[in-house]
Amino acid sequence: MNHPSSLIFHPLSGSTAVVGVFGYPVAHSPVARHAQCGLRRAGLELYLCAFPVSPDALGVAIRGLPALGIVGVNLTIPHKESVMPFLDEVTAEARAVGAVTHRPLRRRTLAGR
Repeated sequence: MNHPSSLIFHPLSGSTAVVGVFGYPVAHSPVARHAQCGLRRAGLELYLCAFPVSPDALGVAIRGLPALGIVGVNLTIPHKESVMPFLDEVTAEARAVGAVTHRPLRRRTLAGR
């Protein structure tokens, strides 16, 4: 079996999609490393990147995702609650709890779930 860290650095192709984790801070979080291992083992052609996004830059970062081709992001604190005004859609469940955990991009629409 490969060492988990060897699974992080796999070849990227023109069809590799990028997903992300937005947090502040985020460098200490093992989420990206662990999730990338799971994506690789599942055979998904996705690359997960951790992005340190400060609270004052969240709107710009969220609105820039479609232009960059990033297909989705997971959100950590402090962004789970403050992201809703920047989204085109928010599920009823997310509104009820007052937080969004991830933002998939569907048909170039920013949706929160």
